[in-house]
Parts: sequence; structure tokens; C-alpha cells
Amino acid sequence: MPKLKNEVISKYYYLQNGGVLTANQQATIRNSVQYSNIAKITHFIEIVTPLLQNVTNKNQINRVCKRLHIIPFERLAEFIEITLPLFKDMNNGNQIELVIEELLKIPFENLEKFINIILPLCQEINNGNQIKQIIEQLIIIPLDELNIISEKAYSKFHKKNGTMVNLNNRLNILKDEMLNLEGVGAAYLKANVHSTNIEIEVKKYIDILYGLNNNLTIEKIKDGINDFEIYIKTHSSGKQQEFLLFALNYFKGNDIILLNNSINSSEILARLWYFAISSNNSENAIYSIMSGLMNSFNKPNFKGTVCPHGILLRLITAVLPGRVGDINNRIINNKPINIMNAITFFIAKPETKKIFQKINNTENSKTQQKFINKLIQQAEIYANENPKINKTKFVKMIAQYTTNNNNNNNNNNN
Repeated sequence: MPKLKNEVISKYYYLQNGGVLTANQQATIRNSVQYSNIAKITHFIEIVTPLLQNVTNKNQINRVCKRLHIIPFERLAEFIEITLPLFKDMNNGNQIELVIEELLKIPFENLEKFINIILPLCQEINNGNQIKQIIEQLIIIPLDELNIISEKAYSKFHKKNGTMVNLNNRLNILKDEMLNLEGVGAAYLKANVHSTNIEIEVKKYIDILYGLNNNLTIEKIKDGINDFEIYIKTHSSGKQQEFLLFALNYFKGNDIILLNNSINSSEILARLWYFAISSNNSENAIYSIMSGLMNSFNKPNFKGTVCPHGILLRLITAVLPGRVGDINNRIINNKPINIMNAITFFIAKPETKKIFQKINNTENSKTQQKFINKLIQQAEIYANENPKINKTKFVKMIAQYTTNNNNNNNNNNN
């Protein structure tokens, strides 16, 4: 299958290729991002220039920038370089945002391969909503399956007169090829969410998920859900946060029957959370959990969710395909947990907060040290319970954080 010419876009594309933003466009971007560092804001503008140079509507620029803000800054330039060919000649920020929203659901390490596979399928399409529909249909397919499906589908996209078929025909051709190839894609399409076909595929991923940690205690399950809820409250707002918390509370605490097996929804949610925070790109994986919850609402009015069984299937297919490798070979991700995420979750724990309060409310230095030692002891216990955390570094950083926090409080009191 021929690939479209891959435009190489550097971080400083606008200097090399003449792309430039107007003063109004730059001002809108500055007001849209939350970085305090001026140099970082300037670099952000440089990076997003090739994507936004044709977008003039302030609200649309703002929406795209807020969506891009989800991406870790150190990966932003690479994200735009990889995905830019999809946005060729696109000047509507709302449509750009739609495509970015779908792309953020893809594991970052798979993104370039995914884009290279689907670019020919999107040939002659510059409508973001149409590209979004193609991505939506293909996003749950493991890359090895997707490559085969794409190859076969692309050969049927051309009419006899040389032109390419329209979007609906492309989607139908893709569906046919997905059905012809047994796997996740076929299972998802063959029937509704209560179909045995998709349940078989999802059960394979759930087995892997359980294999990552066979000894998940009730306390660990509660901690995982609590950490995820904290993440939702600190990384979302408005209606999105309202929907996420509603879906979370509706889903947890249910016993779901899948292929005659009873599966506890709270345990699944906690396991997905622990899997996500130990992934190569934890922010991306966590976003996929949130996306699975959001996709559980009945659209377009978002009034009510699908049943817990349906939420389970949406969560598993949003998070695990492409991240755990070949489900038959059981290749799994054993990367260490991001240290800053671990610190954030530890500090947010209710018992940790209580110890901090005691440290801050005590003026006696010996009593303060007693509570500090207790906090460090709790940090060691937390690291032991989460073996993917770098224990030495974690405990050292908690001790440093505690000392700095205590010194700041003492200075404020003087």
C-alpha cells in the first residue's frame, strides 16, 4: 500500500518553512495555556504554529490549545510532527480538536505506526469530523490486525475512473475487512455489547490484567479508586468532571457476569488504574480510562449511561489493546510507576494528610520529628505495597518534601 509523502516537521518548522502566526493568533494562544514560564509559552507557540497557522477563530484556537495542553510538554513537538499530515489544509479549529481528541486515546508509542497505517485511508479527506469517524472505527484494533485490514481496504477505495470512494463507502469497506479478520475488531462489530464474540476478546485482556497483580487487597482497591477520583478532580472541570464522577460512582461496586464469570467492577477499575500509572505514557493511559467512562454515556444528550456490563467492555477496549502487546503471547508492560504520580497520590491519601496536619500544628521540634518519622515510615510502607515505585528515590523525595514544607510553615509563623 503506498504511503503519502511524510512531511518532516521540526520543532522550529515555522522558521524553516515560512509558517507564521499573526499577533492576534499568538495572543490567543498565550491566554489559552497555563504555563507560567515565558520561554515555555514561546516554545509552545513555535511548536503549534504549523497546526494553527490557518485557524483564525479565537474560540477555536483556545479549544485546540486546551486539548494540546493534556499532552506532556516534552512530547508535544513529536506529537504534532507525527500527526500533522492528517490536518493538511484544515482551517477549522473545532474539527482539529475532534481529531486530536481521538488521537489522544492511542498509546503514544503506537501513534506513529497508527498514523502511517491510516494516512492512505484518509486520502483526499480534509474534514476533521470524517477523519474522526475513521479513527473511531479503527482505534480499538491492535496494530498487527489494523495493518492487514488497512492494506485490503485501501485496494478497494479506488473507483474505475481513478477517484476515491466517499466516506460512507470507506467505512463500510473497513467494516467488511474487520469482519473478515477474526480478532478484536471483528468481535466488536459482530453484535451488540452483550455479544459472546466481544466478551471472549475482552476476557483475554482481563486475564492479562489480573496476571499483572494477583494479590490486590481490598485496601489497595479502595486506594486505587480513590487515587483515580483525585486525578479526575484535579485534571477535569465543569460538565466533563460531572460526567466522569457520575459514571465512576455508577460503575463501581457492581458484580458483572462475563462468560459465566463474576467480575467485580471496583477491582477492574483499580487494576486499570494501577496498570495506567505504570505505563510508558501514564497520562495517555489514564486519559483512555476517562475516555472509556465518557463513551459510556448515551449520546448526544449524555442523559444516563449504558449498563455496568457495557461500561466494562468500553473501559477494557479503551485502555488495554495496543498497550499489553499480543494477547496470545501475554506480553505485558512492567515499567516503573512515575515517581511524581506516586508522590501526588501518597500526599493525597487521607492518613497522609492527617500526619501533615499534626506536623504543621505542632511547635515542639521533638514532636514534629516524631510525626515526620511516622510519615517517612508510611512512605516506606506505601512503596513496599507498590513494588513498581523506585523506593529509595520515593522515600528520599517525600522526606525532602516534608522538610521543605515544614520550613516554609515555620518561616510563615516567624
